[in-house]
Amino acid sequence: MGFIFFRKTSIVLAVVMLLQILGVSMSFASQFADLEGHWAKTNIEAMVALGLVNGVDDTTFAPDRQITRAEFATLLVRTLELQEQNPSTNTFADVTSVDWFFKAVETAVAAKLVSGKGDGLFIPQGNITRQEMAVMIQRALVLKGINLDVQNTETYTDEADFAPWATEAINVVTVLKIITGNGDGAFSPNSNATRAQAVVVLHRIYSLMGLLLRPAN
Repeated sequence: MGFIFFRKTSIVLAVVMLLQILGVSMSFASQFADLEGHWAKTNIEAMVALGLVNGVDDTTFAPDRQITRAEFATLLVRTLELQEQNPSTNTFADVTSVDWFFKAVETAVAAKLVSGKGDGLFIPQGNITRQEMAVMIQRALVLKGINLDVQNTETYTDEADFAPWATEAINVVTVLKIITGNGDGAFSPNSNATRAQAVVVLHRIYSLMGLLLRPAN
């Protein structure tokens, strides 16, 4: 995609942010009726304007619907603007070339963003948990060269529920405020993420990576 993509998205997001500051209603804001009054409305609208996320149809976004592992992998790959992979053989038995998410999952595999669930399976239609999302995000930040030398001083009431493979990632996303607790002192690592939560997280990643400030090469 190169700098042309980032220049275009920079202009779009700048306009979106300016309109939001001025309190001007954006034309695409009314496209999804189920976003009215939703806590994630602003972030979702910004990502829609950038062309990084879409609704489930022309008039519905379904922000509170749970998001699958394949869906989140696809959105993450799109947000990171990774070179699409289309291998002749599939990595996972349950992700084949006939699946709409095949290239995205294989791209995520090549970038070391995802791993399977064991037995050669990815479980693409399984809903992604908050700790699984945290791990993918940490890997994405490493891929983009973002400094992760951070120390988390925040504690959660349900740390005993953290999977050993997810603890470091949860600490990282907490410090960077990419994923935060649920307001009751818990992280809820095994809770499934919603489409709204996923888009907000991706918006924060997009901003953190500083894509809008990327210079021309």
